[in-house]
Amino acid sequence: MSKQYEVAIVGGGIAGMSTAFRLAEAGVQTVIIEKSTLGFEASSRNAGGVRHMFRDPKEIPLAKFSIEIWQNLGAELGAEVEYVQNGCVRLAMNAAEVESLKSAYEKDLAGGLPVQLLGPDEILELIPAAPGEILMASYCPEDGHANPTATCQALAEAIHRRGVTIREQTEVTSIRTSRDRFTISMNDDTVIEASKVLLAAGPWTSELLKQFDLDVPLVLRRPEMAETEVLEPFLKPFVGLGDLRGYGRQTLEGRMHMGIRNLDADLHAPESTHELIRNAKGMWSKVFPQLEQAEIVRSWSGFTARTPDECAMLGAVPGINGLFVASGFSGHGFAVGPGTGVALANIIQGKDPGVDISQLGISRFL
Repeated sequence: MSKQYEVAIVGGGIAGMSTAFRLAEAGVQTVIIEKSTLGFEASSRNAGGVRHMFRDPKEIPLAKFSIEIWQNLGAELGAEVEYVQNGCVRLAMNAAEVESLKSAYEKDLAGGLPVQLLGPDEILELIPAAPGEILMASYCPEDGHANPTATCQALAEAIHRRGVTIREQTEVTSIRTSRDRFTISMNDDTVIEASKVLLAAGPWTSELLKQFDLDVPLVLRRPEMAETEVLEPFLKPFVGLGDLRGYGRQTLEGRMHMGIRNLDADLHAPESTHELIRNAKGMWSKVFPQLEQAEIVRSWSGFTARTPDECAMLGAVPGINGLFVASGFSGHGFAVGPGTGVALANIIQGKDPGVDISQLGISRFL
């Protein structure tokens, strides 16, 4: 006889684990199924930004909600996630980037965010950038950053302590629905049943949705990261270069964690490219001369799934009772992961989500 659960979550990233954590808090019997290991994909391979500036207006309520949760998340999980609210600054280094930055700034103001436009002198008071390189910046003091690896590890340990069943190195091969129950088959020939299913499997979500004759246009991207040796502290805010051709932070340990613009990808080519990593260092060194002699000690890449409007798809799947989705975060899902967990756990239990995610439903793509 197959094992039965109230909720099965397919995908063990920050969205899936955060939802499992909140369901376990409510005493809901939950299993989480992950094809590799918890937090192994985009959730632990990103730059760690926790921001609500430079977002689509329909995502701002979730971002605000998540930042409130981030402020106490380490205490809730009983572990250090290295969250700091040191602000986020976006830098414009040519005329086109200045115009783009001004446009985004106006949208952020309209969304109620405490953003500021900074001139060259004000920028140098905030960050130790090379004089003359930056024309303008947008700054939000309520944004910040956290450690993606530490956060995923803390979530994994927390859901384990709370009794969530964890199935790692297990791939879902089929999901069938009959009346009020889902039957989930896996590649180890085991089968479980669940009353409700949450698909939080990143770029693999679209393949799982096809089993329900739903075609959602997720585009795969591959972000690349590099990290330097430990340096003297010089940078507090999270930084975005131009139209996000580069983004990064200095970790609490002192390493500079640099990301570069996402590339087209396929699921069989996750490795980073050394040429791009060298180019990234050159780009960052132009802004921060402190990095010119810094040694890069490691680099890596991962996968992100992007929707046509580059906003997540969250909530119930219309027409399929008991099926929910949390995917398509488009490269900026780490920041909203904690809020997503609260909202989806509430929705799955038939409650109000606690935050307005009405414009993020999957129906806009169906």
